Amino acid sequence: LPVYSTSHIYTGIADAGSDRDIDGVMYCDMPWTVPGANPLPELRARMDSLFPQESQQLPRLTALGFDAYRVIYYLKRLAERPYERYAGLTGTLHMDARGRIHRGLQWAQFVDGSATVMDSLRAPPGSLAAQTAP
Repeated sequence: LPVYSTSHIYTGIADAGSDRDIDGVMYCDMPWTVPGANPLPELRARMDSLFPQESQQLPRLTALGFDAYRVIYYLKRLAERPYERYAGLTGTLHMDARGRIHRGLQWAQFVDGSATVMDSLRAPPGSLAAQTAP
């Protein structure tokens, strides 16, 4: 039986010992917190080394601040091109016809106590998309 959760299941900080009991659970979260999905892993490592306490306490807020600053330079492009995407730390961002920013999250699953990237093109087992796929 597939088990799904919100991103609240994971702190964004790797702890295989504590997370081993949730093996198999699938959830969506921002790429910044999912090992292997972060588009800027060197930035995460640098933040962790420069600001160890802050980076452990509020990792999602760090990603939000980074994307808020960076997406400003892409707003015109996102508005002019409806299929344009920005690969942010909080997710894949795009703009709708009303000028609102939306984001797509990264699917992940716990394997051996570690959050692991799931293939975004493959629907999670048991989902409606998986049931209707040819």
